[in-house]
Amino acid sequence: MSNLFFFRFLMAQPNSGAAAAFNLPIEERGAYDIYVYFAERDDLARDTPITVHHADGVVQLALNQTQSGNWPRLGCWPL
Repeated sequence: MSNLFFFRFLMAQPNSGAAAAFNLPIEERGAYDIYVYFAERDDLARDTPITVHHADGVVQLALNQTQSGNWPRLGCWPL
């Protein structure tokens, strides 16, 4: 398995309803651990919705961005 690191950075104003999509360039099928990074800040959302589309379906998650400051693992899915 490769050490794929895919980095993109986006910001939006609070309550803007903005959304972002990140499409990863997967060259080899397999199960991949998916991580996300949020800077630790008190003014970020406490229930950020995250949707992961993978080979077996879709997973809906909600993350508290105010308690991150690291790379929480979202899960491992087939891509």
